[in-house]
Amino acid sequence: MPRSPQSYNPDENPPESSPMVPGTRLEPPAELRPAEAAVWRRIVARLPPDWIGTDDVMLRELCRHSVHADELAVQLEEIRTLRTEIKASPQPDVRKLELVLDLMKSEQALLRAHGYQSERIGNLATKLRLTNQSQEQPKKAGTARSKVPDGPKPWEDWGENARRREAN
Repeated sequence: MPRSPQSYNPDENPPESSPMVPGTRLEPPAELRPAEAAVWRRIVARLPPDWIGTDDVMLRELCRHSVHADELAVQLEEIRTLRTEIKASPQPDVRKLELVLDLMKSEQALLRAHGYQSERIGNLATKLRLTNQSQEQPKKAGTARSKVPDGPKPWEDWGENARRREAN
């Protein structure tokens, strides 16, 4: 039974997201961190305005996974740099070797976590139809691949390069 206008309270059950005005870009939710919001804007800017709609759960998660993967990559680079510095030190000792082993274990854990994030990013991007694979029909993709020329590139097909090829 529908509610009467007198009993309606908009603060009681607010909608998860507001309706989208045609032709406008969906703004990132306030709950996203600034880096995640930047990823959101970069993705949404490449899409038609109505591509995502108001059901933005997968896009929010894609932004989070993307930023998390970037953070893990920075941590991995820091560990690799530190490990290289320790190995290059002129006086190797047991304490330094133990530290290198600990760093290698941390690196392996970070690599697994980064791999998981990369997998999630790929899955979400495909579900959101952001990848080439999800945007093209297999038959059309095969046709497009078959149109790529097999011969030499135009800049390799003249002058000295062309004479060398003719001589062989």
